[in-house]
Amino acid sequence: MLSFFSWNGRIGRLRYLAWRAWMVSLYLLISFPILLLASGLSVLASLGGESFSFSPVFLGLTIQIIVFSYFAVVVDVKRLHDLNKSSWWVVLTFVPIANILLITYLLFSSGSDDHNDYGASPPENSVGVHILAWIPLAIVLIGILIIILYNTGLY
Repeated sequence: MLSFFSWNGRIGRLRYLAWRAWMVSLYLLISFPILLLASGLSVLASLGGESFSFSPVFLGLTIQIIVFSYFAVVVDVKRLHDLNKSSWWVVLTFVPIANILLITYLLFSSGSDDHNDYGASPPENSVGVHILAWIPLAIVLIGILIIILYNTGLY
């Protein structure tokens, strides 16, 4: 059984995409209301002639970034293990340009078919994994459709 919190195990491309999509969606769902509330409080404070400190907001968002970065590294390590690569490759995620190349490699390279240095093959993907993996593609396609409709005057 795979655990989202464990450093051990292997995950395939589809599960990697699904877990990443879930993390990004959750991150946006948490940070958007925080920023919206902070901007509303800032406007209310300025109307009352007072100043509003964004320090607690930035502290909360910083903690959120640290937590989500930790889980992103865990997911990347599991994907590297499926490719029979060392966990140390994950350091490249903090290097500009190299991070894009690494994530592209993680998304498109097929993992080891059988047992490798990091364990047995990953489990089969569930229906939930398939649904979560299609979310980013659906968002992109809907965005393209909206742009096309807007530019043709139909939207």
